[in-house]
Amino acid sequence: MWSGETDWFFGVASRTALGALLILPIFYWLRKEPFQYDFAALKVYFFAAMPIFGGMTLMYWAGQYLPSGWVAIIFAMTPVTTGVFAYFLLPNQPLTLQKIMAVFLVLAGLLSIFIPNIDLDLMHMQLMAIGVALIAVSFHY
Repeated sequence: MWSGETDWFFGVASRTALGALLILPIFYWLRKEPFQYDFAALKVYFFAAMPIFGGMTLMYWAGQYLPSGWVAIIFAMTPVTTGVFAYFLLPNQPLTLQKIMAVFLVLAGLLSIFIPNIDLDLMHMQLMAIGVALIAVSFHY
């Protein structure tokens, strides 16, 4: 609700802050061991926060120019990006012809939905928003 009635950045910041305010007291009440602040733990926290701060911030920006249905469809590409990242980061995950064809089929489906429905007055911003939304999806590896 807030993200549609106010600035896009307020929407993502308030959602994240509200979630932290709700979960941190529960975390401190239920924790079995002290919170870690060493370099290895901070590195884990950083990479765990990337989907929220990176992905959601970019997606909220893109949401200014895209209908919510488009955002949902783009977010459904998360398994596709996870598979592509797995190929590049995990040596035992081959990118088979079937997987390559699936990626191209997904992209063709997106194009068939988006191209006929792009608003000509906002085309430049909508195309940029689609690109930013795809980057946001990649943050959700």
